[in-house]
Amino acid sequence: MSLGTSTPEIACAIEELEEAFPGRIVLRQHDASGAVISIQDVPLSVRWTPTTGELWFAVPFHYPDSPIYPYYVCEATPTGGYVPALQAVVWRDRQVT
Repeated sequence: MSLGTSTPEIACAIEELEEAFPGRIVLRQHDASGAVISIQDVPLSVRWTPTTGELWFAVPFHYPDSPIYPYYVCEATPTGGYVPALQAVVWRDRQVT
């Protein structure tokens, strides 16, 4: 996986994610603006359908001075409907929560 042109802190975060989730990390974007990463087959609670999904998030260029945000779950929806903190949106041309 190419480490692109971002900071050493972002490169370290990507390496730590690859160690924690071997074979499940997909680097969607990695450049001077930061990184967009997804983790495949993330276990979700029984309150989601299906109970596994894909988690996407952005690591900003000024990480760790700015938090990793936003987080999106793809290919899964809450079974009891959306509570105020959750909403269905389109992010990077995908339907996500």
